[in-house]
Amino acid sequence: MNIRHIKAFRAVMETGSVTRAAELLHLSQPAVSKLIASFEEEAGYRLFARKRNRLIATEEAVFLLHEANDVLIALERLQNRIGAPEPMRSSLIKIASLPGTASYVLPLALREVRSQGFALRVQISTLGSSDTMRHYIASQQYHIAVMEAPEPSPDYDIIHVPQPIICILPKHDALAK
Repeated sequence: MNIRHIKAFRAVMETGSVTRAAELLHLSQPAVSKLIASFEEEAGYRLFARKRNRLIATEEAVFLLHEANDVLIALERLQNRIGAPEPMRSSLIKIASLPGTASYVLPLALREVRSQGFALRVQISTLGSSDTMRHYIASQQYHIAVMEAPEPSPDYDIIHVPQPIICILPKHDALAK
């Protein structure tokens, strides 16, 4: 198996067609068909059912797509770091956060870090689920997640950060009591 197999597989999954995948990858249709056949042979099972000149992804293919995406994301990240003149300084820190934290707490924290002389390139993504963020951290698609306290896992480290929380209500609201 090589990276070309994985790229061809993902392209077919995304486009639903060997022909469109070939266009996307700038390859011939027979070349993509051969890569898919070789990938299936390596896997030891069919990834696509063929019905009336159409490919239908099997359950195994749907499962493998996630793994293929992880591999290709990691490869892209490695390629970006190798090409950077100073890999550590030019690295992008990807942060996943719940929406409220992303709009208030993270900007304050990043301002503090930058005031101490750290030059950071940061990408903040707001995700609505702590479960989703745990998955992204474990699969190394994000470097940091700011979320509700997760269950301990060997896939990530947990650092509890205390933060003041203020609740503002109208003066005579029943909830203020």
